[in-house]
Amino acid sequence: MPHSTATTPTALAGTLVTIECNASAENNVSNDSSGKLYQIKADNSLNTDLPAYVKIVDAASATVGTTNPDIMIEVPAGETAHYLFEAGWTYSSGLSVWCTSGPESISNSPMGNSVSVALLAST
Repeated sequence: MPHSTATTPTALAGTLVTIECNASAENNVSNDSSGKLYQIKADNSLNTDLPAYVKIVDAASATVGTTNPDIMIEVPAGETAHYLFEAGWTYSSGLSVWCTSGPESISNSPMGNSVSVALLAST
């Protein structure tokens, strides 16, 4: 019977960061490092009446209401969303993350409940 042999790929990402996210920045969740962000999972199931806007910036710190995010994703009310960056999104200064109920880049509108966010990255 024919067979094939393949080399297994090395892991793309080795860091999983989990955050209970709201309208205050979780600064430097990647510990001042550079790397690539491969996946975001955001669970907004505790907010059945509010969409969440997960905001991420390539910076060691962010000021909610002032800092413009590099990435902003919408998570519908009461749902969980997964976002995949196939080739990875490169960051150089670290990752800072926050969530608001407003879609504007500089919104500081808090969520009713925290949003659980998981980031899969290489550092």
